[in-house]
Amino acid sequence: MRKLVLATRNQGKVREFQRLIQEHSQDIEVISLDSFPELPEIEETGDSFEANALLKAKAVAEFTGLPALADDSGLSVDALNGDPGIYSARWAGKNKDFKLAIKKVYSKLKKKKKLNKINKTKRREKIILQTRNKLFITFHKQKKTNDYK
Repeated sequence: MRKLVLATRNQGKVREFQRLIQEHSQDIEVISLDSFPELPEIEETGDSFEANALLKAKAVAEFTGLPALADDSGLSVDALNGDPGIYSARWAGKNKDFKLAIKKVYSKLKKKKKLNKINKTKRREKIILQTRNKLFITFHKQKKTNDYK
């Protein structure tokens, strides 16, 4: 069975990708970063979702010698000029408390007096596949919602 490393320690994502991939191929096993505990944390220093996904995919593929799939996503709020965007995780703090990040979003919207208006939000994802041959496949998904009213 061929292996594909999903650049995450989130087992929910691993199960989801395994299910999606098995719909098309039964001979690919999706494994997580938990299989590589010695892999250091990969800093997301890119200036876009795509750049961060690419950083993760390249680092994992180089470290493991296996094809790697990475994503990066976040919340972009139109009324906040796209913030928190690629900094969504940083807004959540060291403990990655996304409730804290949402509180910050609400606080900033309240300060701008836009909390009661419909503010479209966008969740953007960039998914990159990195192989040993340095071949990239990019998938972009954007979802607009009206969660903040």
